[in-house]
Amino acid sequence: MLKNNSGIYLKAENLHNVLTNLGYIENRTNFFINSPLRTQIAYIAGRKKITFYEKSILKRISRFFYNKKLIKIGLYKIHANHVLITNNILAFYPKQQLVCKFSRETGTRDKNNLITEVETIEMANKLSFFQTPKIIKNEIYNAQLPSVWYEMLLPDFSLKSNKQKEKAAIKMLSGLLPWYEYHGVIYKEPYSLFSENRKPWSTNTLNTLGWNAEDHEILLNAVNKIIMTSYNMPYSLIHGDASIRNCMIVNGNVTIFDWEKSKYGFIVRDIYKLLQQPNYKELLTIYSNWNSKNGNNKTIPPDVQNYILTIHSNYNLVKRRKYYEERFDKNTCEKKLNIKKQLVLDASKNINELLSI
Repeated sequence: MLKNNSGIYLKAENLHNVLTNLGYIENRTNFFINSPLRTQIAYIAGRKKITFYEKSILKRISRFFYNKKLIKIGLYKIHANHVLITNNILAFYPKQQLVCKFSRETGTRDKNNLITEVETIEMANKLSFFQTPKIIKNEIYNAQLPSVWYEMLLPDFSLKSNKQKEKAAIKMLSGLLPWYEYHGVIYKEPYSLFSENRKPWSTNTLNTLGWNAEDHEILLNAVNKIIMTSYNMPYSLIHGDASIRNCMIVNGNVTIFDWEKSKYGFIVRDIYKLLQQPNYKELLTIYSNWNSKNGNNKTIPPDVQNYILTIHSNYNLVKRRKYYEERFDKNTCEKKLNIKKQLVLDASKNINELLSI
């Protein structure tokens, strides 16, 4: 049984007490998450049959519920009408304008991720570079199931068209650049992305990562060039997952959320995510101008930084294959894997041509 201060509640009175304290509930009205058959589910693996969603839900959070199923909480049908399962689980209560975020697991790493998110949002709220979600209440330090309650955000528009996505990405980048400056930008050589002690890669390394022999030379040359270069890239406190799915435009301003991966790292980790937009040239221009103003004569050009991150984000084909095989049929898996391989090979060619030692 969950403790009283956990995020999603088995007992109606537990949930009732918390929401009463928050001022969002009156009398004896209670919440419940209804059965998987009726709950609307969005799952990170993509749109599949509802039976797949049911299995995903049951597999990931059955440990928190009796009888291995989602059960009713309370007597009245006020639903958490949308449950989003990604690295965490989000339960949405639109009538009360609340969102509850809690971890799929209860380990130290998951708890620390939520602590990072809450502390980073609290720090961001003291600045004015961008908006962040309003925290209504958090139970992250002593809870059996750490959780955070947020005020639900209503975006000005949904990010469907390329133009809307580009607008959101530009606003997100424009908010993050002064954030980096505030926390201090230093310049570091990028070898640590591939080798902590600057030890060059070998063909054995590539074999263990799933690469065929015919691709070894081009990839080895590129990675070892990155490991050995004396040129540098900007390094600061980053978001860690700065894709446009983690921002909204609310009242004309950008709101950035999902800060649990925030840490000190290469700024291009954030930029790489944002440059996945179809119309990325303006974004690259903004970042290039910022680099020109803040960098030095040893700073790697932004497009080359992006090639480095392309390799870093996609080189482990064994891990990629396992991820795809869990979610897609064999043909789709191979197609997606070949796309990633080609991205790495194309980036490697550019690194070999453009990066100086």
